[in-house]
Amino acid sequence: HGHRPVGRRPAVSTVSVLLLVKPAVWRHARRAAVVRSLVADGATVLTGHNARELRAQIQAAGPGVTVVACGGDGTVHLAVNASAGIDSTLAVVPMGTGNDFARHLGLRGHNEGVAALRAGVVRELDLGRIELQDGTVRYFAGIASCGFDAEVNERANGYPGPQGTAKYLAAVLGQVRSLAALDLQVRIDDRHHDGRDRKSTRL
Repeated sequence: HGHRPVGRRPAVSTVSVLLLVKPAVWRHARRAAVVRSLVADGATVLTGHNARELRAQIQAAGPGVTVVACGGDGTVHLAVNASAGIDSTLAVVPMGTGNDFARHLGLRGHNEGVAALRAGVVRELDLGRIELQDGTVRYFAGIASCGFDAEVNERANGYPGPQGTAKYLAAVLGQVRSLAALDLQVRIDDRHHDGRDRKSTRL
């Protein structure tokens, strides 16, 4: 899937580092300063607006590049879909609302993310692949949710505030009023499952 094996490689040269920056980061002085420090060291900020444009920029940078998601789980998801299948390493500097994926990696803040990037610590992780009925392919790292989880997340993404956990709690309270069951058909490892679910299925 393009990610490197478990272990440690030489400290990252920022010449080979591409930064995918969540737009809101630039409005946060401390986080923006972290990004600018990486740019000052030679890192490049990606300018694509979607996975297709970003993929073209990543491929143009050549093999072995490090793509750094400077944001939250949405930014990580975009970075994964832009770099899947390319000879690259994914890094995370947590600067988002949830930062669940970063916490799974043991990164509790942007300083720890930058430290791991500079130290060149690499872990191998599974990359999930979902193919929709229309042939569209989506990749994910960490978790894929459908039903209530996904609807809460979609609602939270539409909220201008509050931030952090409070944002998702507000979305849960708003979404629970329309809670209903779904008919699902799921195939996992060549096994087929179908039936009604209480709107929360995790793959």
